[in-house]
Amino acid sequence: MENPQSQTTIPGEDHWKIDRNSSGIWSLEGDRLASVVDFDEGPAVVLVHSEHVLVLAVELPPIASLAKRRAALPFAIEERVAEPLEQVHVALGEEIAPNIYLAGVVRHDLIRQWVARLESTGLEYASLVPDALALPRPRLGSWAVDLAADRVSVRTADGTGFAIPVHLLEQAWIAAGHPDCIAYGDPLPLQMHAPTLELPDQPLAERLIVPALNLRQGLYAAPRRPVSALWKRVAIVAATGALAHAAIAGAETLALRDIADEREAEVRFLAENMQPPFPLGPDLAVTVADMTPDGPVNLPGQFVPLLARAGTALAGLQSPITWRSVGFDRAAQTLSIEVAAADLNALRDASTALKASGLAVTPGPASNGQGAGAGETIGSFAVRAQ
Repeated sequence: MENPQSQTTIPGEDHWKIDRNSSGIWSLEGDRLASVVDFDEGPAVVLVHSEHVLVLAVELPPIASLAKRRAALPFAIEERVAEPLEQVHVALGEEIAPNIYLAGVVRHDLIRQWVARLESTGLEYASLVPDALALPRPRLGSWAVDLAADRVSVRTADGTGFAIPVHLLEQAWIAAGHPDCIAYGDPLPLQMHAPTLELPDQPLAERLIVPALNLRQGLYAAPRRPVSALWKRVAIVAATGALAHAAIAGAETLALRDIADEREAEVRFLAENMQPPFPLGPDLAVTVADMTPDGPVNLPGQFVPLLARAGTALAGLQSPITWRSVGFDRAAQTLSIEVAAADLNALRDASTALKASGLAVTPGPASNGQGAGAGETIGSFAVRAQ
């Protein structure tokens, strides 16, 4: 991993200011900021020493709401934290396995110091990420290890990470069962070296564009940052493609598929030509929520979830359903769907399937009028979350 100590350092005095619209990756070294990677577009990320953050893998009940998962997290980790919960800040990270999430625990007094330092230097928009999570997640039974100076940071196969003094490294390695180790910093002790493991070819910037765990949540959430025109364009195009793909999750509709494929190709081209390139996974709908510091641009909160649930519900019908149009009432948080079916019985089956998926459904009038194909019945549904 890139060594922050070899990069530009911003001293701790408050008269040193970073441009408040700066993008890049920084490392917080005591009261000093060291620039690790600079780039023109994108978020700002500040790495903090993982010695100060307890990173856990936590199992949570299958809760659809992000707010409810965050509310449940402190109770799920209470017995694993040495300090009283009121003295620590708890942050929820990415899902690393089904219903298993990363979680970060840090003392309130410490994260307050970090946030104050960011604000005093112009990086008030930056994410705070434990530096061990800047390492790639290694394969099962192995460690990713960054050894530098008098400390070492480790990313483990379950997605968590930690940092310890160098003199404790071998002891921790033995206690963990001698995992294979991939070195990202200084050479490891000979007995820990695993020369057969290959280093993933992924720049640090790509690994941190969407951090696995951002400690700036709740009381310490970063203020909204103005979004550049390029990032707005990327996010809007990505949102369009994500919505179209969500609609065809359960319905083979040629027009929607053409729109989805065209928008996906456009957003992938834009993302690949940004500096740094924005890594897009195979599922555009999963990635779009992190495309900008403010989240998706002008994207109603319930639109994608409702559209995806409706598409999935209608996918299993014996009689095929063709999607004709989709609308969304932002104020009522209600999705409107017009579909074509073989007959009235097929429309009733569609209504039953939507209700069985846990959605509140209000069927509209059915017709065989203008726009209906031969042997088709046109129907509509108003769908909202219960």
